[in-house]
Amino acid sequence: MTATVAAPTRGGSLLVQRSLTARGIEVLFAAEVTHRHRNPRDDAALLALHPGRPG
Repeated sequence: MTATVAAPTRGGSLLVQRSLTARGIEVLFAAEVTHRHRNPRDDAALLALHPGRPG
């Protein structure tokens, strides 16, 4: 089971992913993605996380 949540921040996005392993261990991963040096290949991923947000 995996759940990912994205929230816009001042300079990018905060991504938090919660996973549950087969043995029932909860794993949390958090990262801030900044938009300062944007890579056009990442635009599709950002739009998927923020569907109504312009690229």
